[in-house]
Amino acid sequence: EQFVTAIVEQANGGIKYWEGMNEFNVNGIAPATVVQMQEIIYNTVHSLDPGALVLSPTVNSAGADGSFAQFLADGGGNYFDIAAFHGYNNDTGEGILTTVQDFQAVLAEYGLQNKPIWDTEWGMEAPNVITNTTAQEAFVSTGLILQAAAGVQTEIFYAYDDADSSLYSPATGQLTAAGVAYQQTEQWLTGATEPTGYQLNGSVYTVQLIKSGQSDLVVWNSAGQSSYSAGPYTEYMNAQGQLEAVVNGVVTIGTVPILLEIPSTPAAPVITNDTINGNNSVTLIGTGQANSIITVYDG
Repeated sequence: EQFVTAIVEQANGGIKYWEGMNEFNVNGIAPATVVQMQEIIYNTVHSLDPGALVLSPTVNSAGADGSFAQFLADGGGNYFDIAAFHGYNNDTGEGILTTVQDFQAVLAEYGLQNKPIWDTEWGMEAPNVITNTTAQEAFVSTGLILQAAAGVQTEIFYAYDDADSSLYSPATGQLTAAGVAYQQTEQWLTGATEPTGYQLNGSVYTVQLIKSGQSDLVVWNSAGQSSYSAGPYTEYMNAQGQLEAVVNGVVTIGTVPILLEIPSTPAAPVITNDTINGNNSVTLIGTGQANSIITVYDG
């Protein structure tokens, strides 16, 4: 208690989210002991900084369900605001979905299904290091999309500058292809809702996104390349941010998601007639992506 008090006081409101013990199932600490420590963290943080939120102690996805369930059985569910886990040990982004669902099932078993869920560490770490460039792109993009569609509210990748993560190249000082895919996917998801979650037809995943009143569709095939009927969508953006036209209503999809879009149609320009210095003029005020005012004089 003295230790936690000193840290919270020194932070002086600068830290708004406090996480309990790190991967206690890996460290071998008994869940009952973790509950005692978590109770101290929870009560101390809320006493000294009522606006802060406390995350649960985390478990690594390998063997996590039993350890976290025992933590909850020992009373740990009373001492966190946000349920946190680590989504490691997956060869694919689709594999993280099972980890999320298993974690959600444990929470539901103890009546905590309404708790916000954060994945505070996930990435291409050992023992399942991914080295193929396309597989790296697919992993980060599908992992982000499916966790969001499954209800994970915050996803923290560990770590962009780690040798195994390959989001950033210290040699070039630039993002890798996987890093660009991560950035691009984050832009697709930010501000969007997924009203129907994800849909799976065979090995083809689709996720509808609604953003600013516009409906887009993310699609990929976890098994490899195939043709996909684009329906009303006439263009698509790939995970590297390149915009392409849909040809004959069909696109080729693969393991890396693409975003199908319907281009927004600019509203018709507003036309006004004026007289300036005795000369007639017509002013066109455009309402497209780059608004402009064009005034044409007849004098």
